[in-house]
Amino acid sequence: MIELRDDLGVAGVIPLTDDDIPTPGRWREVADFIRQRGDVVFFRDVCEHVGLKGSCVSRLLAQAVLSGKVRNLGHQKGWIAAE
Repeated sequence: MIELRDDLGVAGVIPLTDDDIPTPGRWREVADFIRQRGDVVFFRDVCEHVGLKGSCVSRLLAQAVLSGKVRNLGHQKGWIAAE
């Protein structure tokens, strides 16, 4: 749950579920998915696989790249498993 502070001019609560926030180990799932595919994987493929969208998937991909298990091929060229 995110609670907005009234002293900032916005009061309210935004409910969140566990599905809204990726768990710390989800990037490993992404890295394994890319490795198992054995080919170039695109953003939409990862979104469909993990059932998430947008910045959550971007973060998971970035973590997989930082781990050294995945390589980013560049803008709109996808990701592959690292050797």
